[in-house]
Amino acid sequence: MHLNIPLIAGTLKIKTIQYMRRCELERQVPTRQIGSLYFIWWRKGLSPRAFHDH
Repeated sequence: MHLNIPLIAGTLKIKTIQYMRRCELERQVPTRQIGSLYFIWWRKGLSPRAFHDH
């Protein structure tokens, strides 16, 4: 399960562990776990490509 919530300053993503990227698992972006859900904050202008997890 994953859910993206666009906000003014970026995007709040809510995911289960199977949908997470390597940079999110390594906590290179702000990540908070509550139960089995992970709340990840991607600020505007930050690209997942910058982390080279292809």
